[in-house]
Amino acid sequence: MGLAIIFFKKEFFMKKHIAAIIALFLILSLSGWAGGKQEEAPTPEAEKQAEKKALPPMAKIIYLTTDYHDNPDIHDAWQDAFKNIAGVEAQLKTVSSKDAGESMVAMFMGGEKLDVIKYGEDDISPLARQEFIIPLDKFIENSPEMKKLKSMFPSSFAAHSWNGVVYGIPERSGSNRGLWVRTDILKELGLSMPGTLDEFVDTLKKIRDNYPAADGSRMFPYISKTYHHGYIAVLGNYFDVSL
Repeated sequence: MGLAIIFFKKEFFMKKHIAAIIALFLILSLSGWAGGKQEEAPTPEAEKQAEKKALPPMAKIIYLTTDYHDNPDIHDAWQDAFKNIAGVEAQLKTVSSKDAGESMVAMFMGGEKLDVIKYGEDDISPLARQEFIIPLDKFIENSPEMKKLKSMFPSSFAAHSWNGVVYGIPERSGSNRGLWVRTDILKELGLSMPGTLDEFVDTLKKIRDNYPAADGSRMFPYISKTYHHGYIAVLGNYFDVSL
C-alpha cells in the first residue's frame, strides 16, 4: 500500500459526491489501476445499471496531482473514471513532482480553489490545522469496503491522520516494483530465500555479519532507490536497532 493520498477541499462537495469519489478511489486502489484505459468495454446491461446508480452531475471539480498525469492517455483515463464512476467531471491540474508539497501548500495559502489533491507523504498537519481539508472518518465508516481496507493497512491511514483524525486515503501504486536478490550470496552462506518480514531482516543481518564487502568492511545487505525522489537509501548498518 503506497503512501500517496487524496484530500478533499472543505467548501465544495456535497456529501453524496464525497462518498462517490471515495468509492472511486477505492476501486482504483484495489485494482492497482495505473492510469491505463480498460481493455474490455462494459456490456450494455452494465452500462444501464451504471446509469441508474449515477449521481446528479456536478459542474466540475478540480483535482490537483503531480506532473506524471500530464500524459494525455492518463489524463483522459482519469477524467473518464471520475465521470463514469463518481458522476462528476474532473479538471486535472498538475504541479511538479519535485516540489509538489510546497507548491500545493502555497496554492492553498493563496486562496486557489481546489477540490481534491494527491498530496504524497508530506506532513498534513498544516493543512488540517487551518481546515483546508476535511476529515474523512465518517465517510470511511459508512463504506464497508473502505473500513476493511483501513483494518488491513492501519499504519497507512495513520500516516495521513492528524490528532487521530483521518484526512487522506492511501493509494496503492500500480507499478511493478520488486527486489533483486544475490542468490549466489545466499547459496554461499547456506541461506534460504526469506518468506516473511522477520526472515527478511534476519537474512540481511546474516549477510551483513558474514559476507564482507570487497574492501573488508561490513556488507550493506540492502539498498533501495525511491523512484520519484531520486535518492539512494542504504540501511545496512542499522539492524542492531529495532525496526
